[in-house]
Amino acid sequence: MTVKVSNHSMDNLFWQNWHVSRPDRLNAIGTTVARELTETMEMTRKSLESRIRAIVITAETVIKSNNTIWIAGGDLSELGELHEKTQGRDYARTMR
Repeated sequence: MTVKVSNHSMDNLFWQNWHVSRPDRLNAIGTTVARELTETMEMTRKSLESRIRAIVITAETVIKSNNTIWIAGGDLSELGELHEKTQGRDYARTMR
């Protein structure tokens, strides 16, 4: 998994930290990460931790060419592999 979840609380405030760790792809959000984030959200909604009031998303720090990158954006390498309109629609549906 590229998304790790940890639960936290302080003074009756409960939150989760979702940590994206995909430094080899500059933490780009592709279909794998999007599915993991969606599944994590569903698990959080259905869990007994209904007291969670905030989600903090963090990412592995990546330094490239003296620049610090948090999340690069979409995973363009995945887009380059799409050749049919139906593939594009499926990709967009996954990423929404």
